[in-house]
Amino acid sequence: MEKIPSVKILESIRPENAGQGDNSLSYVNISKAVAEYSLTHADRSSAFWESEEGSIDELSRAHQLAAEYLVRTSMKAISSDRGNDELWAARFTESSKDLYGEPDRSEVISLMLDDFAFYESQLHNRNIDKINLNKLLNHYWGIFRMSVTAEQINNSSEKRMPISESTKKYGEYLKEKYNYIFDLVDNSEFESYGPDELNDIFSRSLELLSQNDDEAWTEWSAEIKEGTSTSVSASSKKINIASSRSRASKKEVRGLLAHELLTHAIRAKNGFKAEDEKLATGLPQYLDAEEGLGILSEFAVTGDFPERARERYIDIALALGTINGKPLSRIELFNISFSRAQLMNELSDEPIELDKLIKTTWTHIDRIYRGGRGDSSTSSQAVFTKDIAYYDGYKKIRDYLDQSIRNGKDIEQIFEYLTLGKFNPTNPVHIQYVKQSIAD
Repeated sequence: MEKIPSVKILESIRPENAGQGDNSLSYVNISKAVAEYSLTHADRSSAFWESEEGSIDELSRAHQLAAEYLVRTSMKAISSDRGNDELWAARFTESSKDLYGEPDRSEVISLMLDDFAFYESQLHNRNIDKINLNKLLNHYWGIFRMSVTAEQINNSSEKRMPISESTKKYGEYLKEKYNYIFDLVDNSEFESYGPDELNDIFSRSLELLSQNDDEAWTEWSAEIKEGTSTSVSASSKKINIASSRSRASKKEVRGLLAHELLTHAIRAKNGFKAEDEKLATGLPQYLDAEEGLGILSEFAVTGDFPERARERYIDIALALGTINGKPLSRIELFNISFSRAQLMNELSDEPIELDKLIKTTWTHIDRIYRGGRGDSSTSSQAVFTKDIAYYDGYKKIRDYLDQSIRNGKDIEQIFEYLTLGKFNPTNPVHIQYVKQSIAD
């Protein structure tokens, strides 16, 4: 049997107008993707039923069938008539929950209460736009009403996300082992970094890694690509520097190096070095651990928890109506997210580039509503829950790190194991696969 094409969810449901703030989202790839995947559906299904029970192949093929169904429901949600659009939007959302999970209500409430306390603490800050701040507080209060008690609000903390001792140790290890990379940033004349400066830092880091860490790094490169967020392409061995991302401080650049290079890229590099494509590109259901380790590494090196992880978790919950049973429309969620982004920008002391802030916020929002129309024609819209992986995964990897240290493992052992490839160290099937891979 010929190799069955992999279902590529993100390529299939990528809106062509993401980040532009249009009234609805439009797609150019979805029809072609559904047609192509339909041709191999029978083979994909047969491959699953022929898999050994409990094997990595069974897990992978089940994931592929679920991914195909998600893409099909996306097509229906986008193209169905007004009588059935809400039905298909709901089916898409449920399919996404099956694949990626959904936010935990109590966790979301806890995070939002801490945010609320933090926002209230800024009411006497003269450098803050009070109209915008009060608008944000009113948004939160409207969501809390009838769902949160006065006691819960009074017990909330503005401290937000504390860093664990094990995470600190992990950061110290990374900074010592790869000091020559972080020195590039510390010794740089730049105080902030745009795409060109980031591309230079990543390119020079890869060169140093090839000289001091592993010759296999010579196969990797960095380049500037259209977009607002930096990413890693394992298959092409590239670090993609976003052309439209906001300028980054020195601390943010150190975090990017830890997240993109010393997590995503190094796991892919080691998977390829082991001649194991699955470990290089990701075992099925690896996403939580992959993004969670990236967030933890970033947190460990900078000491600041990446706000986007908690924001994505919270905003997906708001889109779903997790707290009060009232899903938010795309424009409603944009208004909340933009008020929050404006406040955080003011607190950063960076000059506000309004057009860029609007585009960045719409890009964030459109990640959540991609796969559906994103308009306001129905009471509930299609919601893509994939991005809860950043926060959910962080918690899982943090707990794994804590437990591993309690069990007597040192940080070097843990790092070497976690970077063998793209796998989830809390998944029993993954653990067995990696064990067998090492033995071979």
